Amino acid sequence: MFDDGPLLLHLIGFLPVGAALLATARLVFGRRASHGDDSMRRGMAIAGWALIHLGVLGLLSLPGGGALTLWLVYLVIVVMAVHRHRQNERRSLVAMLAVCSARGIPLEQAARAFAAERDDDAGLRAARLAEALERGAPLPDALRFARSRLPLDAHLAAGVGWRVGALGAALGTAVDFREEFDLHLRAGIEKFIYLCWVAAVGVMLATFIMIKIVPVYSAMFMEFDLELPGFTIALIDVSAAFINTWFLYAPLVYSIVALALLTPFYYVGWLTWEPPLVRRLWRGVHTAWILQSLAVVVRRGRPIAEGLQLLAASYPRDYVAARLYSAFAAVENGEDWRRALQTQGLIRPTDAAVLLSGERAGNLAWTLEELAEGRLRRMSYRLRAAVSVLFPCIVLIVAAPVFFFAVGLFLPLIQLIRGLAPETAACIFVFS
Repeated sequence: MFDDGPLLLHLIGFLPVGAALLATARLVFGRRASHGDDSMRRGMAIAGWALIHLGVLGLLSLPGGGALTLWLVYLVIVVMAVHRHRQNERRSLVAMLAVCSARGIPLEQAARAFAAERDDDAGLRAARLAEALERGAPLPDALRFARSRLPLDAHLAAGVGWRVGALGAALGTAVDFREEFDLHLRAGIEKFIYLCWVAAVGVMLATFIMIKIVPVYSAMFMEFDLELPGFTIALIDVSAAFINTWFLYAPLVYSIVALALLTPFYYVGWLTWEPPLVRRLWRGVHTAWILQSLAVVVRRGRPIAEGLQLLAASYPRDYVAARLYSAFAAVENGEDWRRALQTQGLIRPTDAAVLLSGERAGNLAWTLEELAEGRLRRMSYRLRAAVSVLFPCIVLIVAAPVFFFAVGLFLPLIQLIRGLAPETAACIFVFS
């Protein structure tokens, strides 16, 4: 598909250079604790890994064409693997902060000890977190200063828990809540990314075949005056229609390729914008986080109105924060807080009825926690069921065009061989 050329082979020389640069950084700086001013070490590490990845592009060009496509797939796999590793490190940091806060250990000492154990990106951000905490910054501000890409619920728990004095309980609950849900969510997102890339590569290959291969194929068989099978005739007609009306299909092709290129950035958290459909599907998760945060507020004996105000100020998604501000304003004007949340679409009528029963029974905090846990559990089950059912169906749908192209291009070869067989036998007889 791509004319890689001999130029890519020269990139193999970057492999030993990148490895030498990484080894030099390790020898010069050693495995000392991470610090916020280690720009030289970070620069050497980034340059070394960049050279290694370019060298891999040269290695992929050895078998033949398609090196750029394989290299993009390789980069996606590397990004996802690195993101999973760093996500586990961030969870470890959140769990450590929860334990230290519950036991009264200063958070700056905990963050400094966490940074002293590693010299990677997680250690660097933990060192920045410790520096901010030592200067007296609140934990939410320190997390923003350290640019810690913690999960959204961890940021929310840190903001609410810090302000109500229940940081350990809030962070601990966030860690426990997300474990099972992340398992199903990550599996679903990874399969979705896989399908997006399969669809993007398939669309590019199909476009190349219909523009370059099928017209030559058709002209070749017309010269032999062979009757083409129905699959091949249909493929030729589809290709001709695509070539004549390419401007109608170009936006679809570009959209599929752009979606495949953007999915890794969403996966690692570099892009946070959520389209309306994603917001609709994600509403149940936001409801669970809101209910769990309100449970922390209620257990500390704070009023619900104050909890809504804290949630609105701390929530990491602006469109949800706007709904929370509207609910808080309604509660300040005398409206029931359950009714206010229901009006903003943050809870359902059944949730409001259960919360009313829990408040009358004196178990509002427990009711909030159970509703939040049940909401996440149902989301996990639905996500797992959707992935189990839809993934094979989508794979079959994607495989249908592959079957169409393969059969349409292969069947004429059989007829060509059969048509040329008598002439080939006659030539062999003459020469013998």
